[in-house]
Amino acid sequence: MIKLAAILVALLTAMTAARAQVAPAAEPAASFTSEREEFRFRVDDVAAIEVEKETGSLTFRLEGAARAALEAITVENIGRHVGFFVCEQVIIRPIIRDAIRSGVVRLEGLPAARIQEIADILSGRRSCSG
Repeated sequence: MIKLAAILVALLTAMTAARAQVAPAAEPAASFTSEREEFRFRVDDVAAIEVEKETGSLTFRLEGAARAALEAITVENIGRHVGFFVCEQVIIRPIIRDAIRSGVVRLEGLPAARIQEIADILSGRRSCSG
């Protein structure tokens, strides 16, 4: 019985590894770009998304390496413009006033339909290609 369980575990591990090798990498959902560098992130880097229809805003949070990269690009570009792009289209180009260490980004002042479109792309419900 123990041998059978060990064989099943080994088989499941091999199948999971095979799927990971075959699965295509997710396309970048968005990027932050300065004059000197670009940081692209994928849907799986986004830990949380919140759309507030009353205020017309979108808040999302990056985790892990994406959070660290966002912090780095904002630290390096205080006082400069950093563009936020979704599907290669510029959404905003604010001047960075302080480092974003929390990984939390808030977008405001965009039309409700555009906010929802961005939320759908960042959550993986919609792709850049349609």
